[in-house]
Amino acid sequence: MSKSLNLLTRLGLLLILIGGALFSIGCGEEAEKSPGEVPSSKESRQETTKEVVSVRIYLLKGESLFPVDRESDKKDPASAIAKLLEGPTEEEREEGLTTAIPDGTKLNSYSVENGVARLDFSSRLLEYGGGSAMVESITNQIMKTVIDNGSGIEEVKITVDGVPSQEALQP
Repeated sequence: MSKSLNLLTRLGLLLILIGGALFSIGCGEEAEKSPGEVPSSKESRQETTKEVVSVRIYLLKGESLFPVDRESDKKDPASAIAKLLEGPTEEEREEGLTTAIPDGTKLNSYSVENGVARLDFSSRLLEYGGGSAMVESITNQIMKTVIDNGSGIEEVKITVDGVPSQEALQP
């Protein structure tokens, strides 16, 4: 009986040691995932909790500004301008919406100080084809998009590679 008790005690201790080792491995840092491995439910929840907000951009319908809401991860003028520079979607084009802003235009910089928003665009903005109506449409699309998505913005200054829009955007 004492031999079998001794054996059971040894087996019990062995099981405790193995269980402890397995437990400590499971509580350690997460190992790298191999490609194609499904994320844990905790990781999935973290990825899907990104807040989506709406920004308002202004496209053109004929010669008039037309408001369009777009989803964004931030509600600020720079995010709204990024959405504006994407241009109309295929569906919006089918509805007759356009933009005067040339495809491929980039926002070089954006800042706000004392109620004045300053936006500098790439020289691609100059490839609009000319005409005072186009200059006015480009300016109005940008200004209205910035003002509608920024709090306390009273003035919008546009430059193209550092050159003020009054000099850069000529009819």
